[in-house]
Amino acid sequence: MRAAETRQARENIEAVLRHYEFPPLETAARFEDRCFWRMTAEWRARLTELALDGKFRRWPRSLTKNHGVAAQSSWRENVMRHALQIVIHGVLNPETDILVECDIDGWNPNHGAGPALVHWLAEVVPHKFGKRADPYKIRAGLRGRGVEVGLVGEQIGGFVESKIGGLE
Repeated sequence: MRAAETRQARENIEAVLRHYEFPPLETAARFEDRCFWRMTAEWRARLTELALDGKFRRWPRSLTKNHGVAAQSSWRENVMRHALQIVIHGVLNPETDILVECDIDGWNPNHGAGPALVHWLAEVVPHKFGKRADPYKIRAGLRGRGVEVGLVGEQIGGFVESKIGGLE
């Protein structure tokens, strides 16, 4: 991924977090198509509220391990396309050192066999070979369902280069 695509992927993630009014978090790490933040009790409470409202669904624990040995739980936004995935990692001390990993997949495998197959073929297999989801297609899909997401640097909802997680 080029730098502009990486910034757009990050903006997409942050736009969904703003959409659901998640509180800001301290950044732990950034990668091409995902970000890691340090978990807070307030953030976990917001995720719980959204899950109880049916906005997010828990992913089976047996599949959470695909995100590494520290992955404790995984949640997916309850939409078929362009769904935010949240993975909670207990790194060193699960009581005090918990990370939140966020990325967006084009297809949500929680929505049945068809989307699960497309997710596998379009996301999982290409990812193993270093190919990432197109952040501009994801941006278009997010906009299509009412998430205010802009180009990097474009002012949307009072944010310029969103400050979620203290990102520059």
